[in-house]
Amino acid sequence: MTFNDLRQFIHFLEKEGELVRIRTPVEPKFEIGAINRLLVENKGPAVLFEHVKGASVPVATFLFGSQRRIDIAFGTENQEQTVRKYLEALESDWPKPVVADSGPCKEKIIRDPDLTKDIPNITWGELDGGPYITLPLLVTKDVAKGKRNVGIYRVMIHGPKEAGILIVPTQHIGMMYTEYEKLDEPMEVAIFLGGDPLVYVLGAAPLRYGDDEFSLLSAIRGEPIQVVKCETVDLEVPATAEIVIEGVVLPKVRKSEGPFGEYTGYYGKKGERPVIQ
Repeated sequence: MTFNDLRQFIHFLEKEGELVRIRTPVEPKFEIGAINRLLVENKGPAVLFEHVKGASVPVATFLFGSQRRIDIAFGTENQEQTVRKYLEALESDWPKPVVADSGPCKEKIIRDPDLTKDIPNITWGELDGGPYITLPLLVTKDVAKGKRNVGIYRVMIHGPKEAGILIVPTQHIGMMYTEYEKLDEPMEVAIFLGGDPLVYVLGAAPLRYGDDEFSLLSAIRGEPIQVVKCETVDLEVPATAEIVIEGVVLPKVRKSEGPFGEYTGYYGKKGERPVIQ
């Protein structure tokens, strides 16, 4: 089975006994993070928090916390099949995604967004510098607008219209941002949540600079995925994304970001980092 969006994936995980719903209201500060930590330590199921205090949308965590759930995302039966499917796709032709006129992510467009209200503001750990979007997929293009990158980078919510981002110069996004800064130009960015669950796997994959994650996803799925053009930036995102946040990474502007409890179990340091407007 393949999935066009995260909702289909969540419903299938629930059907397979791989996801539970928590209907009791939970606090976005520390409580979700504590529950998620217990899930990790005990190899638990994925969770959908249906009622997060102060948020208008639910929050899903630990969706890819087991090999079984990763296999389900790939539409395979076991790890061996998953690895084979991925390697075969790498060696195949990668179809370009199809640009659709519109899609589910366009159903509600907020022209005057407020990051502190429009999305859940979750503080995961005791020493975190503030609320974070912890599994965002960021789309950027190089200065020539020819090479796309889709990757997972931590994003700290600074205020209604501003966020901090950890950009490492050796990462693909860092290489692109360096070129924009040389020209003293802002780098357009689209942050999206949701879409085909496999895009999260590919967002963390060690591909070559310039390899298009959306095209590789199309190769794995056996047909071009659908993307839509953003509203305010010259970028494309999956048509079935749940939430899309558009903006620019400002050149030569730095603000304090971090610390943040990373997946390794250790804290990433606080530092002066680029700013998304």
